[in-house]
Amino acid sequence: MKKRLFVILLSLAVMVGLSFTAWAADGVVAQIGDKEYTSLEDAVADVPTDGTKTTIVLQAGVTENIKIPAGANIVLDLNGNTLTHDAATTPTPYAVDNAGTLEIVDNGTTKGAIVSTATSTSCVRNDVGGNLTLTGVSVSSAFVAVKN
Repeated sequence: MKKRLFVILLSLAVMVGLSFTAWAADGVVAQIGDKEYTSLEDAVADVPTDGTKTTIVLQAGVTENIKIPAGANIVLDLNGNTLTHDAATTPTPYAVDNAGTLEIVDNGTTKGAIVSTATSTSCVRNDVGGNLTLTGVSVSSAFVAVKN
């Protein structure tokens, strides 16, 4: 009886421990090193603007927009996820507005994408002074995919 009770309690302890691990991962959409973010915009805001190369790995698909400031040097790894811009929910002209150095790659097992459903704006804009590289990603828009 004591052995059975011990096994039940041990099983419960493992299940509770695993549920906290799953709960901690909820809401994480981006990661820089070990630091996790609940929005891609917050991750971009944490990138230094002194030219230091910083890799942001997307952990989940998101619907938001990002502005890469001048001086930022970002590798955005879509990691098999989709960054979606929808003008109805994020009323800005672009899914990605780049004024820095931005390389968008995909190292996921499935290929990620940047998608815009807006019919009158570009999906990705490379601003004056911006440097944009796309490697192995799909960019699609109902209007213009990339505006350079």
